[in-house]
Amino acid sequence: MSRALKFAAIVVVSLVKFDRPAEARILCDHNFQIVNSQRVSTPYCEDEQLARALRNHGIKISGQALRGNPELKRESCLMGGLDVGVEQACAGYAD
Repeated sequence: MSRALKFAAIVVVSLVKFDRPAEARILCDHNFQIVNSQRVSTPYCEDEQLARALRNHGIKISGQALRGNPELKRESCLMGGLDVGVEQACAGYAD
C-alpha cells in the first residue's frame, strides 16, 4: 500500500471517528436527573444513588447491574443500614 493511500485511509478513519455526535450522558444529583437545569426524579438516578450507597458499604455494584436485575435490586433494598437517600429507589420493596 502506498504512503498516500495509507495516509488517506487514516484521514478517513479519523473523520469517521470524530464525525459522530457527542454521546449523551445522564447527569444525576442524588435521586434526581438534571433536565434543562431542573431536578427531575427518575428511576435511572435512583438506581445510581442506590449503587453509590452500596459501594459506600464496600459492595462493588453499578446502577446498570441494579437496573438489569430486579432481584438484585430487591435484595439490595432489603439489606439493612443503607443511607436514607435510597428510600425513594427502594420504595417498592419496603416491608
